[in-house]
Amino acid sequence: MDDSIQAKPYTDESELICWHYDHVTGRNVKSVCFLNCLYHGDNVNVPVRVEFVTKPILGVNAKGKQVGKSRESKNVLFRKMVGHGLSNPDVKYVLADSWFGNSLNMKFIKERGRSFIFALKSNRKVALSLQHKQNGCYTSFNSMRLEGRSQVVYFEQLDFPVIITCRVFKNGGK
Repeated sequence: MDDSIQAKPYTDESELICWHYDHVTGRNVKSVCFLNCLYHGDNVNVPVRVEFVTKPILGVNAKGKQVGKSRESKNVLFRKMVGHGLSNPDVKYVLADSWFGNSLNMKFIKERGRSFIFALKSNRKVALSLQHKQNGCYTSFNSMRLEGRSQVVYFEQLDFPVIITCRVFKNGGK
């Protein structure tokens, strides 16, 4: 699962073509935003579903500028798409980036008997044992030295343990 935007700077605004935050450029751009789901198995990739993020609800922001708002967040669309994809019994894992790596999405997938692989934001806090979780003793994921190993941790919002690991890529990203 991933979300993408396609810039449309010269196209008239509509519910579909509107302003979305672009994490690559660090600013809002007039674009089409969509989520896509790809199934990978037996050395083949199959597009399964796409959902477009529309913003039909008009409002005014703090600066007095008219802005659009979506009826459903990207995470709600993510869970709908994952639910659809998990109807296939061959699906064992859901893979997505850190935008979708939140507790609600993790619970949703786990409750359906599947596993997940998410990138995590470095500011996440984890308990290093069940006892630490029960005592409310959390540490920053970013402060852990995990390179080359894995560790079982506990998130405050989850009732089950999660295995985390760190992989450092050649360009310096984790």
